[in-house]
Amino acid sequence: MKRFLLVAIISWQAITSVMACRFTVREIGFSTLAQDVYTLVVLDKEVEDAAYWRKLCKDANIRLEVLHPEKDKGHPLAQQVLEQTTDLPVWALIAPNGRLLMLQVDIEPEVMLRQVQDSPVRRLMRQTFPSTFSVVLCLEGDDTFQNKQLRKKAEEACEQVRNMMPHMPKEVRKGPEVLYLNKDDWKEERVLLWSLGLEQWPTEAKAVVIYGRGRIMGDVLSFDEIEDDALVKYMSMIGADCECGLDRKWMLGYQVPLLWSKSEQQELANQVGFDVDNPMILAEMSRILAKETEANAAGGLGFGPETVDLSQLMADEVAEEPLIEESEVNVLSMVLYALGGLSILIVVLAVILMIRRKSN
Repeated sequence: MKRFLLVAIISWQAITSVMACRFTVREIGFSTLAQDVYTLVVLDKEVEDAAYWRKLCKDANIRLEVLHPEKDKGHPLAQQVLEQTTDLPVWALIAPNGRLLMLQVDIEPEVMLRQVQDSPVRRLMRQTFPSTFSVVLCLEGDDTFQNKQLRKKAEEACEQVRNMMPHMPKEVRKGPEVLYLNKDDWKEERVLLWSLGLEQWPTEAKAVVIYGRGRIMGDVLSFDEIEDDALVKYMSMIGADCECGLDRKWMLGYQVPLLWSKSEQQELANQVGFDVDNPMILAEMSRILAKETEANAAGGLGFGPETVDLSQLMADEVAEEPLIEESEVNVLSMVLYALGGLSILIVVLAVILMIRRKSN
């Protein structure tokens, strides 16, 4: 009887493990799927060691293009840069969405490359990401009251998410952390802030949630959105199951330019228990993300004994058609599978008991 019971328990565990998703949104955020690549364009007649410069960029999501201003003047990237300036030499960073940032040319190339790829805040983030749930980057504005509220809401949001973490699908060693920046940080963090869509320092307090390999959850939040608890809503999605019904764009948010060395990759593997860039892992993630979803995503996910209504996500964005969300179908399917598995288990146990009674 004990042997039959053990088999039944193992079968039930197998059923539940098949139904559960292997990855969380946070874990998928570390992968190289749909990686955003920035292009660093160098227009210079004097470049002699472009291969060495490219080697310096190999650990970042940055592609180096060294072009001759005369021989390559017909190149689309050269034309895009020369539309902004004719002064040579010129260095420019082009974002995946086509935005362009002109860089200084009066410093050593190695220093320039380091500034494009890394900065004090980005260095801290990439060292933090493997073991930390997410980072809330807060940008202080001109209003003292707003800045105080920003700090208060950011700390409260992080504490609320820390309390939710025990109920999330996967354990993360550390909860979300808050980083604060002010106008004095503009020069050192110009590339990072430009990649967030900020051409100059904001006058209003803002915040952005960053996770995974430098991915942005949602958008840069205005002060009003911060006051409306959007930070909790955004962070709750990071800990969600990868098949929770979120749209692909929320699981693979826009990325900032970021170094990601082998040491960070190894530390991440130690923390999550697998290599996110293993081809088999990437194939499985890709299969999951290939499932199209129509779920909205700003109402946040709940983690606890209460029922989660995914149809309330992104409540402020009204769907065009009042159709049943695929996320609701997924939840219903999981419940039906669970009930079916439980029913099978009960029947198996009942049959075993009947057989045993007859044998006695």
